[in-house]
Amino acid sequence: MRKSLWAVLLTVSLTQLLPLRSETIRIADRGQAVSRIVIDRAAPVPVHFAARELQNYIRLISGARVSIMNGLPEEKQTAVVLALTGSELAKPVETPELKKQLAGSDGYAVRVKPGKLYLIADCPRGLINGVHRLIFKHTDFVWVRPLKEMSVYTEDPDLALDVRDHLDLPAFKVRFMGGNANICLNHEEYEMFLSRLCNNTANTVRAEAQTRRAEHAFRMEFGGGHNLARIWLPLKKYAKTHPEYYMQIQGKRRTEGRVQLCYTNKEMRREFIRNSLEVIRTMPSYYTCVNLMIEDTPLCCECPECMKPITLPDGKVLKPADEAFRSTQFYLFLNEVAAAVHAKYPKLEIKTFGYFFTAIPPAVPIHPAVCVNFCPYVRNDKETILGPTNAKWLKRTREYAAMTPNLIWREYYFCYGCYFPRAISNISAVDLRYINKLGVRRMYVAAGIADKSNSMTRFNCTENEVFSMTGAEFWTVNQLMWDPEQDPDRLRNEYLRRTYREAAPGVIKFFTIIRDSWLKDPIPSAYNDDYRRNMGYYILSKNLKQPCLDALAEAAKTVRDPRSKQHLEMLTAAFERWLKLAETGKPDQRKVPKTSLRSFPSFKFDTGPEWKNAGKLPPFQLMGKPGVKSPEPTLVKLMHNGETLYIGFRCRIPSPPEAKKELQPGEFPRGDHAEIFIADPKAGYYQLAFNCWGGRYDACVTDPSWTAPWEVRTQVGKNEWRAVVAVPFKSVGIVPQENNRVKALFFRTRPGRKPGEPSVHATWNAGKVHSVDSFGELIFDLE
Repeated sequence: MRKSLWAVLLTVSLTQLLPLRSETIRIADRGQAVSRIVIDRAAPVPVHFAARELQNYIRLISGARVSIMNGLPEEKQTAVVLALTGSELAKPVETPELKKQLAGSDGYAVRVKPGKLYLIADCPRGLINGVHRLIFKHTDFVWVRPLKEMSVYTEDPDLALDVRDHLDLPAFKVRFMGGNANICLNHEEYEMFLSRLCNNTANTVRAEAQTRRAEHAFRMEFGGGHNLARIWLPLKKYAKTHPEYYMQIQGKRRTEGRVQLCYTNKEMRREFIRNSLEVIRTMPSYYTCVNLMIEDTPLCCECPECMKPITLPDGKVLKPADEAFRSTQFYLFLNEVAAAVHAKYPKLEIKTFGYFFTAIPPAVPIHPAVCVNFCPYVRNDKETILGPTNAKWLKRTREYAAMTPNLIWREYYFCYGCYFPRAISNISAVDLRYINKLGVRRMYVAAGIADKSNSMTRFNCTENEVFSMTGAEFWTVNQLMWDPEQDPDRLRNEYLRRTYREAAPGVIKFFTIIRDSWLKDPIPSAYNDDYRRNMGYYILSKNLKQPCLDALAEAAKTVRDPRSKQHLEMLTAAFERWLKLAETGKPDQRKVPKTSLRSFPSFKFDTGPEWKNAGKLPPFQLMGKPGVKSPEPTLVKLMHNGETLYIGFRCRIPSPPEAKKELQPGEFPRGDHAEIFIADPKAGYYQLAFNCWGGRYDACVTDPSWTAPWEVRTQVGKNEWRAVVAVPFKSVGIVPQENNRVKALFFRTRPGRKPGEPSVHATWNAGKVHSVDSFGELIFDLE
């Protein structure tokens, strides 16, 4: 017995020490199959899908129709074997060490024997990933976009794969390029594309999509996005009988629209837990995660109980003014819910947003079953998380990573019209390497790319245009989610070479011009940059239109492959149309007259002599909707005396303003308020915000620790409020004698007056907050 055991151990040791093998596996000969695909007789549905995918690629490339067989392959038969660890099929090549390496991952291993290619994985998703990465690594096949299988590849009737033993494990165990605001959800072609790029997650509640998602072996999350008052404690069920379950704002309970819960209400907590357990009980078993997400509003309950200081377990008292107060309050509620759910469903994960007030790590531990979907929003995408303008996000990332191993990094790279080919993969590569070293193993990217007819009308573009212009970045970020140590420039160029083939040099030159224009410009970039504004700023204003067109013309002279030619024609058409959109939507420019004024101006914007020659902005438009006037007028007048910029605001309101509320230091003004954004090429931009009662907030990009000696005075009337703001030039980097043109944005918001009434967000030129490329331009008179 002892001798037999030693023999086994010796065999295992020798197997593990065997050198890695290389082998040429012949798949087709003159378009005829000379190999087989072999799967286990009891293989689950996703393994059959992986086999069909491989079969399809072989047919496309070689013309050969390879059979899929069940059971053990014949000894002399050439075969590609798709096997799960521990199966009969895996035995010839599996070792305890290999099984251990693959355990818990959706990566895969390749092992070769004469005439046999074994693709081994611990789970079906691993075999799907293995098939797609095998084809990518050993052919020139590229999945260009999700539309109509517009792939590019070289046909080879004598297809053979030169492979070697290797292990390919992803750095991130969750990878998801998910839809935002229902734009990309439930779209079959888009999900197939994501599957082929090795995404492994889906997050919607719609049942009709679940069959194909099970085939893809996607992780499936129940609940979608913001949902506490939609699914778990639905307003339609509780609002009338229990309004006290929902937030109180200025003495009134909000029971319509986007509302947070009254998180300290003990009866609400009990009912929330009871109803949640009932929802989970009836939930299909294929869900492995439930999403309990705060609603899409930064407002929180102001009832007396929710405004009480929180006494922490260590005796420390957290006051409402403390940055972590609201986050701690929420997690005290969520921990109680998580404990109840975990007790009954111990294998179920609970995902929540680290967003708005919960983006700040709480002052209490987080239940181990909770996954925090951390959103660094709004951040400067021109700098990595290690850059100075993103310092607060780096701090929060480190703190959250230290608190929980279940942190999810959720980015906004392709949201809300942000379709210009920003070189976001260059930033993402550094970010992903860093967070991965912190122990973050889950990655989620919000991508608002359309999936059906008319869903892109709000941005006046098509999905084809978006993938023509931004597809290389989209594809590269997906590759980085598998392995962030890769070079983003090399990856991007690999995609372009495979897609455009002979025309690749010209296309690479085209995208290099754009990449350098974006990366080298110091103006910050945010999640809501508009592609049309970006075209105007990074292409037109920098005189790069002709160099870009010349590069595309160079590509057109060399293109040969008909599929590549089609992609090039689509790229050229998209670029030319987007240029026209940019040319017809140039930022507004307004002069700021110089005055001899030395005292603080009055509120008499119409009759005061000091305002007589001031510059006047046009009527405000709804933010992001050029040409759509705001329903409530906002007057803005401007002047300067060479040292200080004076800005007068008159904001009409339909009813008396909300009651006065003192702001705590660093607290952002809510309710009726206005904001001023002033760009600085060195610092990024400054944000000055104030409400109708004179409460103020300031920040440099997203850093609220920055402050400056600016002043605001307000006057409140029955149907309007007025403000005069004085901004010293020195405090915001304005030196008119050196450069009298400054990009700026003036923003005003008025929350809904009634429950369910939407807020009104309006700006000077329909530009977007935090999106410098959408700002207008102030021109300061020097005399």
